[in-house]
Amino acid sequence: MGFAPDEQATSVLDELLTAREPKQVQLTAVRALSTQRRAEVGQLLVKHWRSFSPPIRREVAEALFSRANRLPALLDALEQEQVPVRQLDPIRREALLKHRDPSIRRRSEKLLGQQRTGDLQRVIGRYRAALKLQGNGDRGAKVFEQSCATCHRAGGKGFSVGPDLATMQHRSSQELLEHILDPNREVQPNYVNYQLISSDGRDITGIIVQETATSVTLRRAEDAEDRILRSNINELFSMGLSIMPEGLEQDINLQQMADLIRFIQTSKETSVRD
Repeated sequence: MGFAPDEQATSVLDELLTAREPKQVQLTAVRALSTQRRAEVGQLLVKHWRSFSPPIRREVAEALFSRANRLPALLDALEQEQVPVRQLDPIRREALLKHRDPSIRRRSEKLLGQQRTGDLQRVIGRYRAALKLQGNGDRGAKVFEQSCATCHRAGGKGFSVGPDLATMQHRSSQELLEHILDPNREVQPNYVNYQLISSDGRDITGIIVQETATSVTLRRAEDAEDRILRSNINELFSMGLSIMPEGLEQDINLQQMADLIRFIQTSKETSVRD
C-alpha cells in the first residue's frame, strides 16, 4: 500500500491503525503513511494516538515530525489534550520549540511554556516505593517486551538500538530506577540522538550507526534504519539527548517497575544481534 496512490491507500491504512491489529501491522501501516507528502496524514495519525502502545507512538512521532506540514495537526491535538504533552519525549519538544517554521515555533512556545517542567525528581521520589516491593522476573519480562524491547535487548529479546540492559546488572535497584525514569541523566556518546534534515524536506532522527564517505545511516526503534546520501543532507546535528524517551511512568505502575527492575537484574547478556 506504500506504493499505491495516496487516496487509494489512505482508507486501507487507516483501518490498520486500530488496536485490533497486531503491533507489526500497525507499525508497517504507519511507515507506509509516512511516505505520503499530504498534510492529512498528520490528522490521521493523531486521531488514533490514545489507542497506540508506546512502540507505535514512537513511530507515529517519527512520521509526524518527518514533514513540517503534519505538525499543525499535532499541535491542535496537544492543545485539545488529545495527545498529552508528557507523551512527547524531550527531543520532540525541543524540536517544536526550535522549529525553523516561525508559526510552529510560536505555537509551541505558547503551548509548552504552560506545561509543568522539572518534575523528574518528584516522579523518581514517587517511584521509590517500587523498591520496597517484591519484583517478579517473569512478569518483568512482559513489561520489558511492552515498553523497552523496541530499543533494548535483555534476556535474548528486543532490538539493539540502545545498550543491552543485561550490562546494567551491576547497577543497584535505586540506580536502575533513576536511569529508567531519567534516561538523560547519563548518556553514552554512541547513544545520543541526532536530527538530520534532508534536501527533500524530511526530518529524520536516530543514533548514527554507520558513516561512509558518501552516506550516513541513522537507526531508531525496532532497528528501523534510514540511509541518507551525504549529497542529500542539508543539516545533521546532535540533539544532546538520549534516544530513550522520558515518561515511562505513564505506562507502568509501581509493581510493574519492581518487576522490570527484577527482570533486568536477572537477565543474561546476549551478544548476538537479531
